[in-house]
Amino acid sequence: MRCGIVVLFLAAFSVGLCEEKVRLIVAPFDGSTEEAKMAGAALAETIILTLRENAKSAIVYDHERLLWALNRALLRYATLDDAGKATRLANTLGANYVLTGRVVPKNGKIKVTCHLHKCGKETKTVVTLTTEGDFEEVAKYVVSKAAENLRLDLSSKEPILPVGKEHILTYGKVLVCKRDPDRYAEAADAVSALLKAGEKGAPARFHSGWLLLQRALVADREGEDEKAARLVDVAEKAFVAATRAGGARTYVARAFNSLGLLAMDERHWADAEQRFGQAIATDGNIADAHRNIGAVYRKLRRYKKAVEHLKKAAEIAPNDAAIYNDLGSTLTDAACELLEHKKKDEAKKELEKACEAYKKALALDAEMVEAAGGLALALDLLEKKKEALKYYRLYEKLGGDDGDLLDRLDALEQELK
Repeated sequence: MRCGIVVLFLAAFSVGLCEEKVRLIVAPFDGSTEEAKMAGAALAETIILTLRENAKSAIVYDHERLLWALNRALLRYATLDDAGKATRLANTLGANYVLTGRVVPKNGKIKVTCHLHKCGKETKTVVTLTTEGDFEEVAKYVVSKAAENLRLDLSSKEPILPVGKEHILTYGKVLVCKRDPDRYAEAADAVSALLKAGEKGAPARFHSGWLLLQRALVADREGEDEKAARLVDVAEKAFVAATRAGGARTYVARAFNSLGLLAMDERHWADAEQRFGQAIATDGNIADAHRNIGAVYRKLRRYKKAVEHLKKAAEIAPNDAAIYNDLGSTLTDAACELLEHKKKDEAKKELEKACEAYKKALALDAEMVEAAGGLALALDLLEKKKEALKYYRLYEKLGGDDGDLLDRLDALEQELK
């Protein structure tokens, strides 16, 4: 393998590198051809899985969380190999580092040039790497150099491939097509090809279940209830198979999380709690699993545990407004229960924390109607009526339609005339 490395260390970076927890996005590596994009997506995925498994001190966002961020940042269809898009992606997830790259297939091997960006008030390129070789050699080199520049201790640098290297391009096609809803059928065909070729590990089975659920959603929207139910049943079997298949633990955890969501949909709370717990035990850095089990505990009125998991979710994904909204709602419910037991001082503390959470949600998403309504109610319960009125009005302006909240808005406007 031929390797070249250009290191662009910055004085400010070298001083502060170890002072904050690493939150790393490995964006899908781009390319000028479909084959290059497939290789780039699979390479980025391999780097993600390897670092998630071996860099215990860092948060490395998995592919499914990355899909959410790409959609949220309006980058689903964009190339991701420049600093500007890296910054948008980092701001969406709350990451402080983004690894981007570009792949060129060359004589049966691949050449990759990638950039590690430090994202903050300004985005700075920390290091540029260029290397060429076979897939595993390139993956190992990039993992090693990224870890070196991020000061990460790795338990192993051996690449964790999602599938056998003979099928890596087909797997890359799955990832490329999952970014575009119009290409979900192509993604499903690629997954079927992987399964027929004997790739029965957790990644392929998880993607199979995920794509089946997308088909179920379409069938449901079109009023084909029986078809949707059949597809959900098959998807559930795929997720169960993924949990038993072994392989990349992130996808085992994602499969457990999906089973938990299906249990929640059926209001099977004990089963949902178990499944989300299994997801967290398998891979504790999936924010969605912590948020989801928090929702279950809130439903079961186990507010302390709900808050614990929602705070963990916010630690992993600090720029996800929905997590803070859930935290605010849970704290408000806890306060209402305390008020029922005449514990006014304790309730006040919970309501004040709820207000902080709702305000954080609105700072991240100024149009989150649920947060506006929740904040108005929490302030109202604290008897901060003028401030509550401000957020009741915002709730109405954003299109909130809860009758009780709108009635309270009318009553408060009359009271404060």
